[in-house]
Amino acid sequence: VSKPAVEEKLEEKPTTLTAVEELRGAAEVPGPGAVPKTRKEPREAVPEGVTAKLEAVVPRPEAVVPRPEAVVPRPEAVVPRPEGLAAKPDVPVAKPTGAEVLPAPAEVRVNLVSDAGMSLNWSPVPGAARYEVAVQTEGIELLTGKTSNVEYQIDGLKPSKKYHYSVTAIGPDGGRSAPSKTFHQITKALPTPGGIKQSSLTETGATIAWQPVPGATNYSVSVSPAHGRVVESSGAAGAERRLTDLHPNTEYTVSIIAEGVKGTSATSQPLVIRTKDDEERKRREAEELRQKQLLQKQQEEEEQRKQQQKEDQQKQQTLLENKRKEEEQRKQQELLEKQRREKEEQEKELLEKQRRDEEQRQQQELLEKQRKEDETKQKVLKEKEKIAEEQRKQQERIEKQRQEDERKQKELLEKERKQEEEAQKKKELLEKQQREGEEKEQKELLEKQRKQEKDKRQKELLEKQKKEEEQKKQLEKQRKEEEDRKQKSLLEKKRKEEEQKQKELLEKEKKEEEEKKRKELEKKTLEQEK
Repeated sequence: VSKPAVEEKLEEKPTTLTAVEELRGAAEVPGPGAVPKTRKEPREAVPEGVTAKLEAVVPRPEAVVPRPEAVVPRPEAVVPRPEGLAAKPDVPVAKPTGAEVLPAPAEVRVNLVSDAGMSLNWSPVPGAARYEVAVQTEGIELLTGKTSNVEYQIDGLKPSKKYHYSVTAIGPDGGRSAPSKTFHQITKALPTPGGIKQSSLTETGATIAWQPVPGATNYSVSVSPAHGRVVESSGAAGAERRLTDLHPNTEYTVSIIAEGVKGTSATSQPLVIRTKDDEERKRREAEELRQKQLLQKQQEEEEQRKQQQKEDQQKQQTLLENKRKEEEQRKQQELLEKQRREKEEQEKELLEKQRRDEEQRQQQELLEKQRKEDETKQKVLKEKEKIAEEQRKQQERIEKQRQEDERKQKELLEKERKQEEEAQKKKELLEKQQREGEEKEQKELLEKQRKQEKDKRQKELLEKQKKEEEQKKQLEKQRKEEEDRKQKSLLEKKRKEEEQKQKELLEKEKKEEEEKKRKELEKKTLEQEK
């Protein structure tokens, strides 16, 4: 089997450890970031249109010495060497022109570990179409699996062995992020116990059995909630325990971990059991509750009888008292009726006069309120006209600034066009006069000039966008201030209206209080005269 065939097979689909060991006799599988001697990096790592740039970045020794900034790779473009692999030269990976730079996957973690596999997950990367998971052990890449989800199941691993893993995000256009931080995980030494079942279930105990685990010397049984005791009992290879001193009618969760000389297993799937109900305890509690309810009922009846007697006595006393009061009230009413008829005419005249005064006062208050509202409306109208004028002037300044920016942009583009034409003429002249090495150096120089011009143009565009954004924020701030001012004006108006209503209500209450005092005074006067 040729080396390219082995690598293509590993890249197409995940490979288990057994399959990799079968292929090791034919060819050595390179780890991520390693460069095979017989061929270049896979085309997937170098997007189209970037090959020429890579050749310019890594020149031949006999070529012209390149500029330092062209050789130093960007930190995010260098593929880090996984832990445990031999050191290899860092190969800069060119960033695709126009492609979005994806961040490296974060929060990579292991959800579940067993003796033969593990489950990974990580946080989603914005803009990623799929993910590539790389797993290595002892400097050998076991598999390179691809998935569109943010989780991945790795199977076919060996027990009690250390594995390294990392995740790389891939965009829709094939652009790749830097690999995540390389992590390591040791698989469990023993298989997870299975076949857990219950038997001999009572009010205070139960028997738990499971399938024996090869290589296990002991088993750790966890019970939640932690009631009772775990007692060893007979069973195949000790794979059975008796739970005692449990609580009746209680739900328990049981899980098991196998222990051996090489290590432990993962925690088994939990088994939920419920102890039987205690019928005798229930019957005794029901009898006590019935006796308690009967005694409480007798006490309530006695209290009701005493309360009834007390109420009857109070009714008799109240009846006698009411008769006496009625007689006194009848005599008093006769006297008051006579006095009322005498002063009724005087009260009518007084009330009529007060009513006329009140109507005049309300009319004056209404006129004053109307005048204040007219003044407030005039102020609001003037304020709105002032703000509209300021906004119009602000729009004119923005429009003038935009036209000035467009004129400067046109002049800048014309200047750049002339500079490009001059650069092109210089390039043609140098191509005729210089040798092949000087021609290559001149191309790099022109490329640098073009890049500088492009950066300058982008900087000016960003500055223009920043100014427009500031102007927009200023207009938004003015609009919010206007809304706040209107809101305050409305609140002030409502507050004044509430104060006016409160004032009128207080005056009304005051008059009612005076009327009440006057009537009480008249009543006392009548009593004194009597």
